[in-house]
Order: sequence, then structure tokens, then C-alpha cells
Amino acid sequence: MDGFKAFSLKKRFYLLISECILVFCSFLPCAIAADQSTSIEGIFPLHTQSDRIITEEMLDTIITVCDKFLPRKVENQLFNVKSGGYYAEKGIFVPTKIKDPNILKAFNEVLKPGIRFLDLGSGDGRVVFLATLFGAISTGIEFDGDIFKSSIKAREKLSQGFDLSETKLMRGDFFNADFSRFDSIYYFMGGSFEEGRLEEKLAREMEPGAILIGYIEHKAFRKLSSVGQIGKRVSIYVKR
Repeated sequence: MDGFKAFSLKKRFYLLISECILVFCSFLPCAIAADQSTSIEGIFPLHTQSDRIITEEMLDTIITVCDKFLPRKVENQLFNVKSGGYYAEKGIFVPTKIKDPNILKAFNEVLKPGIRFLDLGSGDGRVVFLATLFGAISTGIEFDGDIFKSSIKAREKLSQGFDLSETKLMRGDFFNADFSRFDSIYYFMGGSFEEGRLEEKLAREMEPGAILIGYIEHKAFRKLSSVGQIGKRVSIYVKR
């Protein structure tokens, strides 16, 4: 596809495996429906630990704005069942379903007022904006230039109605970030082509007691301590 660099044979194999995982996840409506915690009924209005109230309309606004500014080439892959996501140089981008009750419950339990939050591969910024609504000091790091630009546009638009002064969006490689500076880290599992290296970095740099929220769990990060799951989609880890 135009604009993409050639992948090595090893990466092509990883891409094939990742694609199968993502496509498989997209065809699990029955299994997900069986998880009662995924029911959105009764979730809103959501009272956070920072005494802020999050409404469904607020999340709908974030989703609409972020979707609006995504580049067309990204949309074309995201809505293509065969692709399973947008393939960039460093990994696969699939937007987090920020209205997923499991995500909302995890964030509400973990994100206390003023907590330092990092989104690894922040994409269009929607998770960073969501974390800010919970009172977190939120940072997102995204490598892909086109998607990063869309997050900047989305923040500019959303700032007209939301206080996003505690958000920071950075373009770069999150392997160059210092994870020790953050109390809570969010990661869409399977998003990086170097997940083994990421696990090593998380285990090495996270401060004791720091929490990792993993979305769409597909394997355990054994170098971290798993403290349980929320529903079928969210896993919580702490530094050993």
C-alpha cells in the first residue's frame, strides 16, 4: 500500500498473526454480550473519584470529533474487516471503545485526581481525553505522524467544550519515554510490533505500585503482577 515501508519477513509473519487476533476479536459479539459487565445500561451519569460527572453525551462528543479528524487512509483500513486495524510503521492502530463499561470501570477505579497517566500509542487521543475527564494528568505518545496530527486537531476542537489543560500529546516512540514518571499506563494489547521489548521496559521502569491497564487481553505480561480482570476485555497489572 502506498506510503508504507517494506516489512521484513519476520514482521510480515507477526502482522499475519496480529491480523488474525484482531479480526477474531471483531467477531465476538456473542461472547461479549454474555459478559454482563459490558452492558452500558445504568452506567451514566458516571461519578468519578475527582467528583466530576461523565455523561454518555460527553463520550459521544469525543468519539465523533476524533472520528472526524482521522485521515481517510486510516479510516479505509479501520473499516475494512480484512485488515483488522490500521497498519503503521511501529504497530497496529485500533481505536479504543471508550464507552466500553469495562474501560470506564477500570479508569474509575485506577484514576484518582491528579494521577499521572500515560497512553502508549495514543492514536487520535480519545483515551487521553477520557483519562482527563477522570481527573488524571494525561499524556499520550503516538509515532504515526498522520494520526498524531488528527489528535492535535481533535484536542483543539474538543477544548471548546472540555477542559483539556491537563493533557499533553507527544509525537515520538514510546520506547524513548521514561515510564517511571507515571502512576498509571494504558496499552491496547497487541498494538506494538515489539511487545516483548515493551514488557521488559515496563517491568524495568515502572515504579512499585504503578498500574498498567491492558485492553483486549490476549496474553499475560508475566514480568508484571496480574491483579485481575474487569469483564473480558480489561486486565490490570502492577509492578512486582
